[in-house]
Amino acid sequence: MSYIEIIKNEICAGGLDGVPVSHLWQILQEPPVQFPMEIKEKTKEYLWTKIRGFRNFDFYVRNQEPSPYEYTDRFANLEESGKESIPAVVRKLC
Repeated sequence: MSYIEIIKNEICAGGLDGVPVSHLWQILQEPPVQFPMEIKEKTKEYLWTKIRGFRNFDFYVRNQEPSPYEYTDRFANLEESGKESIPAVVRKLC
């Protein structure tokens, strides 16, 4: 997976609100993400120029600083087989 795809996936994992850019830099350094670059100031500047060019992404300035970033292991609920635990479907929607 390319570094651009990793960044897009991590932003989208934040849901409709996305992720604050300050949190993004920390997320990219998490071991499970396996981001191929070391996050230094020059790297952040380079990546931010790429991120600003993403199509179908909107960016907003927050009125206040986001709460401090807290690491959560999003991969903790994965089974050993590597597949997510998916609850049984009562009725399939088409």
